[in-house]
Formats: sequence, structure tokens, C-alpha cells
Amino acid sequence: MKVQHFIFNWSRVTENVKNIQKTLKDGGYDVTVINCDDNPQDGWINVGNDYWLYGQMHSCLRNFDFENDYLNIMLGDVETDNYSELFKRTIEVISETDNVGIYAPDYANKEKCWWIIDNVSVEKYDTSNVIEFNDKDLIASTMCDLFYLTIHKDIVKAYFDFTNKLIEQYPDFEFWKGHGWGIDLILCAFCHMQNKFVIRDKKISLGHDIDNGHSGSDSSINYYKLMEKFAEYMGEESNRAQSKINAILDRCPPHANITIHTTIEELWK
Repeated sequence: MKVQHFIFNWSRVTENVKNIQKTLKDGGYDVTVINCDDNPQDGWINVGNDYWLYGQMHSCLRNFDFENDYLNIMLGDVETDNYSELFKRTIEVISETDNVGIYAPDYANKEKCWWIIDNVSVEKYDTSNVIEFNDKDLIASTMCDLFYLTIHKDIVKAYFDFTNKLIEQYPDFEFWKGHGWGIDLILCAFCHMQNKFVIRDKKISLGHDIDNGHSGSDSSINYYKLMEKFAEYMGEESNRAQSKINAILDRCPPHANITIHTTIEELWK
């Protein structure tokens, strides 16, 4: 299984990312850093401080070699006791589990993060159609967060094609500010549209700051713009895509007033 690894860096986490990259290199993992910092670093892809998560993601996709099977992304403030073991576990899951569209661990800061396994597990609310994997730590889910995820190349291509089209209308897309809201939602929608699993892993729980220094106002404005343009881009498939997004959002208790029952059949139809 061929995987290409990227870390997204910004000024607050630069030293941390240097240490992570060295640790991973010592463990045998080659990682490319997308550097959103005015201080260029040798060997990194230096895009400048004005370039944030939307732009970092698009720069990452431009540098993804589609000869690989999966794209692995990690934000520079992700915390775990052993980064090499995290990468090893990631490759183990995508190599030994059929039809993985997106893989992500669970999240340690459960009071802040919406997309913990308890909120996104299909199995939890689908006792009549339980999805069982050989590895009992794996859970079929509706959604995951952007801060660590591993994406099948078919989904990478779908999102890359969309953003390339978006840049024709919004040449400043790569400079949109905010927390990158909507990127993970669209990736997971594409995953369900391709009838692939969003796999979450109970074996690993990652820490993450949930704060990249940008305002909620910037995030909200650009999120709604992104989702509007996504619906336009999908054209005849927009209703099907929106049904996936609705299923994801309606399944998340912090977002919805009630939790709506969802099955894999409904997610994939």
C-alpha cells in the first residue's frame, strides 16, 4: 500500500513540526511539510503566512502523486505519544481492511470536538445492520475531522477537481481565512457517494488544539461560500451530495437538536 504523508505547519507549531518530522524520518516515514509561515525552511514547501488551511490543502493536493493509493494529512498541533506508531497503525488499517475511503482515529478532547466516535458511529444507531470489521477497534462512521485523516486517491481526485474548478471563479481561494471548515465535510460526502467507508479507530485517540488562530467569523463566511459552490459544482448530483451532508450533520448531537438514525445503506444510496 503506497501512502504519501503531509504535515501542515504554521508559525506557532514550527518547532513541534520539526521534531515530529525528525521522529517520523527516524521511524522510516518520509513526510512533506506544507509551511504556512513567513520563515522558509529548507526541504519544506514554503507557501507563506497568508496561506492557510484551504490553501495548504490545495497545495498538498498539487503535490500529491496519484501513483500512491492514499494521501495522509496531519496538522502540526496533533498530539500523540508515538507518531511512528500512529503512522504504522494507519498503514496497517488501510492495507488490511477492504473499501476504506477515509481513515481517522478517535479524538481525545471530547468536550470540544464534535466528531468523536460516539457522535459519528453508524453502528451505535444501526443495531439491525451492524457493520463488522475483522479488527474490532474499527467503526463505520459518518464523519471525521481534518486534523488527521488518510484519504483514498479517488476521493482526493474528486475534491481536487472541485477546488480546481472553484479557483477559476475565486482565484483568491487559497488565501481564504478560517479553520478550513467544510473541507472534511466535503471529503466525507465524496466518500459516501463513492460507497466507501469512513473508518474510525478506537485504538488510537489523538489530541488537538482546535484553534489555529483565525476567527470564527472568517471560518463561517468561507464555510458557507464553499458549501454553496460545492452544491453548484455537483450539478445534477447536488441533491445526492446534499443528502450525505444532511445525514452527517443530523447525526451529530452538538450540531442537531436530536440525533437522526442513519444506516450505511442510506449513506450510500
